[in-house]
Amino acid sequence: MNGKEIIDVAIKQAKKQARSKKKWKEADLIKINSIHAITLGFLNTYIKESSEELTDFQKQLAETMINIKEKNKQIQRIKASIQILKKLKEEYEIKLKFGDTPKQNQQTMKEYLGRYSSVMKKIKTDKLEKYIKNLNQLPKIKKMNTIIIAGYPNTGKSQLLKTMSGHKVQTAPYPFTTKELLIGYVKNRYDKVQLIDTPGILDRPIKKRNEIEQKAVLALKYLSKNVLFLIDTSETCAYTIKEQENLLNEIKKKFNPKIITVQTKIDLPHRQIKTDYKVNTKDKEQVEELRKKIIKKFF
Repeated sequence: MNGKEIIDVAIKQAKKQARSKKKWKEADLIKINSIHAITLGFLNTYIKESSEELTDFQKQLAETMINIKEKNKQIQRIKASIQILKKLKEEYEIKLKFGDTPKQNQQTMKEYLGRYSSVMKKIKTDKLEKYIKNLNQLPKIKKMNTIIIAGYPNTGKSQLLKTMSGHKVQTAPYPFTTKELLIGYVKNRYDKVQLIDTPGILDRPIKKRNEIEQKAVLALKYLSKNVLFLIDTSETCAYTIKEQENLLNEIKKKFNPKIITVQTKIDLPHRQIKTDYKVNTKDKEQVEELRKKIIKKFF
């Protein structure tokens, strides 16, 4: 809600709360206290929700969605406005307490509402509302040992994730694309490792991406430096080996990861190239053997 909308709600609710009071002075004091409390409730909610602690990954993603400087300016203006509103409330509360007649207090309330409204109408909340809305769309990812699965579409990324994690895969929406992160977990002795497939992010040339997507790619460095890159040498994914290797080199250059390359679809006719491992992503035994190897190598 903007400042004007908050004014309307606060005054309407304050009038309701004051109706039951027969004494005019008591009713006026309830009005001013109610208006102040309701207003601060809205404004403090904006501050609280806009100042929520984020991971470095979430902060970087948030910067792809909104101008953080402008958002912070709005928070500072709201905080300054709250201080002004507190002083106004204290000033007019005293005037109402010492008012001699209902008419005098009516004029005092009119003055208060005029000054209160003047402060509130200057408050802008559009950046905060957009920011809060987008915060709710940010992926909620656990802080733990993590491996990012990368490669072109249809190279076997989601199949490998499902097979390796026992088909227990969660999804987390990105705020700027219809595609979703795929998240699975695998055992590592007494602990777990988080696997993340990043469709829409690390599955095509970075230089061809818009500014928001490029920032999102860079945000992944906060999740993990461990990257499992899949290459389909059967080329049934519709991308040539050369294209896939070019993407791999781009990720190495931009991301500077600890990387393991895996050749997939080895059950199909394919070319032999140098990779760290080879696997049929649908074969549970092969995938389990791969899990042991990558866990050992990464961690």
